[in-house]
Amino acid sequence: MLDLQNKRKYLKSAESFKASLRDDRTVIYQGQVVEDVTTHFSTAGGISQVAEIYEEQFSGEHDDILTYVRPDGYLASSAYMPLETKKTWRRDAAQSRTSRKKPGAPTAATWT
Repeated sequence: MLDLQNKRKYLKSAESFKASLRDDRTVIYQGQVVEDVTTHFSTAGGISQVAEIYEEQFSGEHDDILTYVRPDGYLASSAYMPLETKKTWRRDAAQSRTSRKKPGAPTAATWT
């Protein structure tokens, strides 16, 4: 297996994902401005679930599902990998099933 620990510079961490949501956007919930979508009760749960997936990219445990090796040798999120082959489609289906294993995670169609 390749040593990929030092090849993760293009991956976003959970905290950097959350920080990217703390910008000048205006979000309105039931007529009220949401000051921070990462902590507001109506949005924090979903954001935390997505953040967990970002963080799992650094564990190495699911590299084959959550990341792919770019042509320059660095890892990138598989969300940005073009779907080119059946193998890629199957990987995406496995990724979808992995994210559904978490309690409260959104469901998606099962691909075979």
